Amino acid sequence: MAKSFFEEMGGRYEKQGDYLIPFLELCTHWEITYKYTL
Repeated sequence: MAKSFFEEMGGRYEKQGDYLIPFLELCTHWEITYKYTL
């Protein structure tokens, strides 16, 4: 089976019951501030 765009970009899924839900991680305020001030 071909990978979805989400998987190709490094995303992964977690199984909840019968469903595969995209596993999304949120950045902290510090990570966003540091990334865009460099």
